[in-house]
Amino acid sequence: MDLCATVFFVHLGPDKAAFLDWVATKLPLPHQQLAHSPLVLTGDIDEVCEMIRTRRQLLGLNYLLIKDDVMHAFAPVLERLA
Repeated sequence: MDLCATVFFVHLGPDKAAFLDWVATKLPLPHQQLAHSPLVLTGDIDEVCEMIRTRRQLLGLNYLLIKDDVMHAFAPVLERLA
């Protein structure tokens, strides 16, 4: 069985807390829940790669859909995971 999730919120780089503050204006959840949500990826490249690996193990996600407006910024993550 294949499981897929759309990642609506992607931020690569510093200022994770500020990004999660912004996401919380869209999804009114505590930062801890947002940081672990399959809808959100934030951190440096290594952190995001680890999040993806962890979510694959814990949730069984085989595919992630990344919005086209962050596709180019996300490319280094794909290179690292390849």
